[in-house]
Amino acid sequence: MDVNTKLQYAIEVYDYKKTGRVSRISLVRILQAINETSSYFGDKVLIPRQIVVIVDDLFDGENRLEDDDAIQYEGRVEKIACHPFVMEFSNNKGSSRYGNVQ
Repeated sequence: MDVNTKLQYAIEVYDYKKTGRVSRISLVRILQAINETSSYFGDKVLIPRQIVVIVDDLFDGENRLEDDDAIQYEGRVEKIACHPFVMEFSNNKGSSRYGNVQ
């Protein structure tokens, strides 16, 4: 399963109400959960600041929905999967290991 599919699945599971939207804070939580799970298994991980940068880069220039800082995630997951930090992480070249996350 490729990174794009895994991210799409993770966001869809989080979106249990099936709104098709994800907020900035929700996406940070999703990526943190993936990161923490990877760290448990000893894989290299992202530092928290990198997760925030990934989310900020996705949300920059996007139209927000209503006033809740949410965007439609359909069609945007690939942008996350192609982010340099995500590519580094998915190739096990993250900047930290379990117990060393700052």
